[in-house]
Amino acid sequence: MHTSPKDILSKKIEECRKDMFRAASYQSYTSPEVVYLSRKLDGLLNEYDKWKQPASQ
Repeated sequence: MHTSPKDILSKKIEECRKDMFRAASYQSYTSPEVVYLSRKLDGLLNEYDKWKQPASQ
């Protein structure tokens, strides 16, 4: 079975989200690790949004 790039990206988003929530559960929301994971998640979500946009845009 072939996994599409969009499916791989979705899995990365979910993993990053879980990692961020886990880190935030025992650290401050402004800790370097939580901020790093938040920025990483933002980048992944921005990349995912590009997949959703029609090709003509």
